[in-house]
Amino acid sequence: MNRLLKAEKKIRNKENKQGLAPYSVKTFEKALLSSPNSSYLWVKYAAYVLEGFGADKAREIFEAAVEKVDSTEEREKLNVYLAWMNFENHFGTEETFLRATSKALNVNSIESVLRHKALKHLQKGQMEDCEEAFKYLCKKFAKNLRNWEDLLKFYLVDLKNEDKFEECLKRGLQVHRDSVELRKKVASLYYEIGESEKGKTLFENLVSEKPKRSDLWTVYIQLEEKKAGGVEVVRDLYERVMYSKLSPKTFKTIAKKYYEFELRNNNQEKANEIANRFNIMIDP
Repeated sequence: MNRLLKAEKKIRNKENKQGLAPYSVKTFEKALLSSPNSSYLWVKYAAYVLEGFGADKAREIFEAAVEKVDSTEEREKLNVYLAWMNFENHFGTEETFLRATSKALNVNSIESVLRHKALKHLQKGQMEDCEEAFKYLCKKFAKNLRNWEDLLKFYLVDLKNEDKFEECLKRGLQVHRDSVELRKKVASLYYEIGESEKGKTLFENLVSEKPKRSDLWTVYIQLEEKKAGGVEVVRDLYERVMYSKLSPKTFKTIAKKYYEFELRNNNQEKANEIANRFNIMIDP
């Protein structure tokens, strides 16, 4: 969700800089003559045509775009295809959506397209189709941790099927022998769905096994502060990590976070004590 919001903000900023308002076919055609590989322009053009001339005409713009964006511009071409899939998902039929997806799969990263397809199925509540796409990704691209994360989240958050979740986790851990990242993701998911005790148990196991992994401590502390724990629980975690074997740079960073945590909780006295104890430089 955060990535989508950032992407939308970036598009709005770019839109303001390009000064394409008021829109017109002539304006877009002229802009595309000089920038035929711009997925941003093609997608905005299709949106304009959709609003003014309807879905069939917008589809023509997407069909033209995928032909005209150079094949060497892989990211731009993928952006156009994913936008076309979005369009068909909202304004087309199942047939037109599958057609756009099929074309996308022929010329783009299979992983990117199928992941996008799965998310579109999820948006429409097509759970079986979504599951099938995610499972295929885990089978075909088993070494990519993100595919397992997506399927696990689907089972736990969207489908709410604990049995399938456990079976998927078991298979994922078999594939990824260094299971720390996958377990960290699962622990975070438990916090997301309100089962913080399960997440806490997993994180405790992780920091016991890997006490020097500052990223584990950082995520654990953030989730406890935001989702579950009280001040004393979070303070205890900070105290524990400060006496782990951290690099000087990491020690300094976490110490400052500890100081800022106490300030957020209006405990200036405790913050000052931390600053003195860990020799934190305080900005005036």
